[in-house]
Amino acid sequence: GMIDHVAPGTLTAFFNAPLDDPEHFENACQAALTMIEHIKPINNELEKELHVGGAPIARVQIGIGIESGACVVGNFGTDDCPEYSVAGHAVERAGEIEFLCAKYGPAIIVGEAARAAADARFAFLEVDKLYAGANAEGVPIFALLGNAIVRTSPKFRALQTFHEHIFQTYRARQWDKTRALIEQCRALSSPAPILYDLYLARIAYYESNPPGQDWNGVFVPAQN
Repeated sequence: GMIDHVAPGTLTAFFNAPLDDPEHFENACQAALTMIEHIKPINNELEKELHVGGAPIARVQIGIGIESGACVVGNFGTDDCPEYSVAGHAVERAGEIEFLCAKYGPAIIVGEAARAAADARFAFLEVDKLYAGANAEGVPIFALLGNAIVRTSPKFRALQTFHEHIFQTYRARQWDKTRALIEQCRALSSPAPILYDLYLARIAYYESNPPGQDWNGVFVPAQN
C-alpha cells in the first residue's frame, strides 16, 4: 500500500497505485488484519502498566474502513511541494465507514465493492445497510473478521448462518425471532457484542415506532 495522509490519530493508504497490483483488494484486507494483530501485544503490555497514581492506561483501539472503486491518482500539489494522493467516491466512502467502526464494534468495516472483490479469501459478516436516499435500497457494509482459515472454520460457518438469519428476520420485522438468533450468536462467542446490542436497541425502537410498509431495512429514526 501507499501511505497517503498522516495526522494525529489517523492515516490513510491506498493500493494499486503508483504500481499496478492485481491483488489490491486482498492486500488491503490483509494489511488491516495485520494492523489489528500488531495492536494486541501492545495492549497486553499496556495492561501491565499504570499511570502515576495507579490508574490503568487505556488500551489502544483503532477503526479501519476499506472500500474499492475508480479514483483519480496523481500529484495534487505543486512542483515545489508535490503531494501524491488519491481522490474519489471510494476514498470518501472509506472515511465514512471508518468513522462508524466504534458504532458497530468490529475494528475493520468494509464497503460492498471491496467485500465482493475479496469475499473468497476472507471472513465477512454484514453489519448494516446505510441510508442512501429516500428511494434507495441502502448500501450494505460488512465486518472483516479474518483470513481464509477463519472463513472456512466450522465456528465461523455456524456463526455466519445464524448471523445471516438475524438480518433476514430483522428485515422481515420478526422481532422475537431476531432476538432469539442474537442470543444464539452470543453463545457462539461472536466478536460483535456491540453490534448485537445495537440491533436489540433498534428492535425496541421499532416495536414502539413501527416502520412503514415501504421500509427497506435501513434504520432511519423518525424526525421530531
